[in-house]
Amino acid sequence: MRDSAEFGGDNSSSDFDKFWQDCMSGWDKRMAAEKRNFEENMKSQAKRECEYTNARNRRDYEAHAAREKARREARGNPHANYRSQSDDAPPMFNKTRKARKPNDEAKRGVWEVEWEAFARAAKEVAGRIKYSDVPWLPAECNVSGVSENDTAAQRKRKFRDAMLRWHPDKFVSNFGSALSEAEVGPIMTRVTEVAAALFEEIEAWNYS
Repeated sequence: MRDSAEFGGDNSSSDFDKFWQDCMSGWDKRMAAEKRNFEENMKSQAKRECEYTNARNRRDYEAHAAREKARREARGNPHANYRSQSDDAPPMFNKTRKARKPNDEAKRGVWEVEWEAFARAAKEVAGRIKYSDVPWLPAECNVSGVSENDTAAQRKRKFRDAMLRWHPDKFVSNFGSALSEAEVGPIMTRVTEVAAALFEEIEAWNYS
């Protein structure tokens, strides 16, 4: 232990107090700096993980889109990807067609109300929306909401609205900041699947 002579004789108590305060002040500054560095590192890591997840989902979506494009081009060949129904029938009339998924209007109406409430709530929160909070489409509904009674113009409008809602890039643009970082991956995987189903739906209505 330092004796009183080190702190100036009679003023040893005040000198020691000043020395102790200087030590504690330096300690507090170091701890504050370490805390700031830790928080910045955590934010940077979370941002990198979010960017990686988004990039992975975008790659998956682009790969799926490329496969769909190649498949559509193959279907354009009258001698490719068809199922023969008769030896006398020309191949070009026997290509396998995708079934048009029906749309339950009543359940879709309820879902549309839930979606509007979700879209409004997403503007008020940041980083808190979980997978279970997203109003996913009921199994009885198709993605776009088109039906047999729609005109060509109505179908086109519904396809466009669904694309603006479910395209992964549009979804991130509209709701990215509201999503929980821990659940961005599962949410965007599901969104990509819905977008893929929408592409198949558009093809079924336009080419069948």
